Amino acid sequence: MRGMSKIAVVGALLTFTPALVVQAKAGGGGTPAHVNAQFPAQVIYPKSAQIAGEAGVVELALLIDSDGQAQTTYRIIKSSGHPELDTAALQSAMNWHYVPAHNAAGDPTWGWVYLKINYHLPPHKASQPAH
Repeated sequence: MRGMSKIAVVGALLTFTPALVVQAKAGGGGTPAHVNAQFPAQVIYPKSAQIAGEAGVVELALLIDSDGQAQTTYRIIKSSGHPELDTAALQSAMNWHYVPAHNAAGDPTWGWVYLKINYHLPPHKASQPAH
């Protein structure tokens, strides 16, 4: 996956797409809000969704205030096709730690963070032969 940074998390993969970050910077001259890499980004993958075989990608935008706190203003850019996974992705992202956006003068400001969460089922284990 050239051009993407990845963080593996339990049951899912969180990716940060530079193209989306560039969009966040456009016109502001500063730096965009982003996940604080000093803290683990835990992703909720509901057991019921795993049992049902639900997988997919959720892309969302979340508003981050000047203190780095996630706000309740968000937008699902691309649904996974499974409401339970979309909700879990949003709940996960609301609990992460963020670095706020900074304007051209270097002052912290409100900004959008763009996230892509890939829910994938673990491969089935091959059955063990009987002894």
